[in-house]
Parts: sequence; structure tokens; C-alpha cells
Amino acid sequence: MLNEILDPTLDSVFFMLSNERYVNEFLAPLCASIANISLDEVDKIKVIDPRVPIETPKEKRGTVDVLIRTKKGSTIHIEIQHRYFKHMAVRTNMQHSKLYGSQLNVKSDYSNVQRTITLVITKHRLFEKEDYFSRYVMMNPETGKVFDDKSEIYVLVLSKLPKESDQKPEWAWGRFFKAKTREELDMLAQSYPIVKGAVTVLKELSTDEDLRMRAERELIARLDEIDWELTVREEAREETWEEVAHMLRAEGDTEEKVIRLTGYSFRELDALK
Repeated sequence: MLNEILDPTLDSVFFMLSNERYVNEFLAPLCASIANISLDEVDKIKVIDPRVPIETPKEKRGTVDVLIRTKKGSTIHIEIQHRYFKHMAVRTNMQHSKLYGSQLNVKSDYSNVQRTITLVITKHRLFEKEDYFSRYVMMNPETGKVFDDKSEIYVLVLSKLPKESDQKPEWAWGRFFKAKTREELDMLAQSYPIVKGAVTVLKELSTDEDLRMRAERELIARLDEIDWELTVREEAREETWEEVAHMLRAEGDTEEKVIRLTGYSFRELDALK
């Protein structure tokens, strides 16, 4: 079921790639490419461990989070998003805004606010007309004047990555996250030295039998969850969404998942209790 090279977007694999011992090979060059910072600027790393018991199908999964602080005080939040949300753009902006605003406290003022970047890596496009890599900032749509250049959201959509390189580092990282064979990785490293260290680490991790077993269980659990969601939608054709919501709750699903499958808002769902 698994390819020769482990999928770096899987929780278990990305978690290992984000380990501090690989910072110079993976996180530092990734941040340097995306955020236009120097390779030695990465300072502190915090990984929100996504490795919940994958044998439990009702366990919340689907998001990997890494928080990176630079030596200049900037924050880079990397999220790998496996799921599609109807309001994914709003969700991303809300989480980013919370992170951006968290810098202020009673001992600070606005002059201390530092650059905050959220990078979302996903296979699902947020908008119909969107390039494979997009940078979003708050700006005047008529004049192009940027309102605040310290708050940025980047989105790398792997499903829209062109086959032919555009010579940009974002394309190289997109290809890295999609590679399936050693040959692909070797050719990529030869053309783009910025990903060479990450390629070496991923090839090494792909030979780890324990990690391969965990990655396979994770993949099976993810496929089972997708099939479950398809089953729910099929049953919804014969039942009302209210009945589906009650069924999902009875199965022990989270409010977030019920909302995602039924389309209800938190307020509407609360009214069904």
C-alpha cells in the first residue's frame, strides 16, 4: 500500500521530519524558501504532536501543526491539512488571527508586534481560481496598498502543482511533498539544492520499518474515515440532516466533524440538543 518513499504529509512522517535534529535539513530551508528568511534564523520549534492512537477511528485527526520562532521574533505556523472544510479559508484566517493577536500582553505595545506567517499545505484548493502557491495579506483591492505587512497567510495546494517546474522554490517543496520514489527525490535534489537535506532525511526515514508500519496504519485509518464519511452522505439521501446529526453524535463523533458532514453551524447544531 505504501510507496517506496513515505508520504511526508502523513502525521507520523511529518512529525519525524520536524524533529529538532533535522532542523537544518528540513524546517530551516523550508522556512527560508517560503518566508524569505536566512537559513540560520530558525530559533525555537514547537510541534503539536498529532500522533493520536490511529487505531481509534473516532479520534480527531487531520491536522499537523508546527510553530517556529525565528531569532528576530517572527512566528511561522506550518499546518498540513488533510481534510476539506467548506469554510476552510475562514477557519485558517481565524486561527492565524488568534496567533497574530497572541503577541500582545499588558507589558507590550503595538511596536513589538512581529511578523506572523501561517503556511497551509493541503491537497484541497481553497478557491476555484487559485495558483498552486498563493500569498495572502490584508490590502486595498483597488490600489494594492498593503494594510499590514506583518500578517501573512501562504497556501501550498499540492493537487494544483504543475508537472513542469517554474524554477521557484515553492514548486520544489511541492514536488518534495508529492514524491513517491527515490529517483524523483534524487532528481529534485540535484536541481534544487535547497531541498537536498530534506531529501536525504526522507529517504532515511522511509527505510525505518517501525515508521513504515505506523504510516501504513495511519493511511488505512484515514481511508476508513473517508469511506465512513461517504457512507454518511449516502445515508443522508434517505434521512434528514437532523437525523444524520443525531446518528453521528450517537456514534461519538466530535461537534467539528458533525458540522463538517452536515453543513450545520455551531448555533444550529446546538439548537438540535
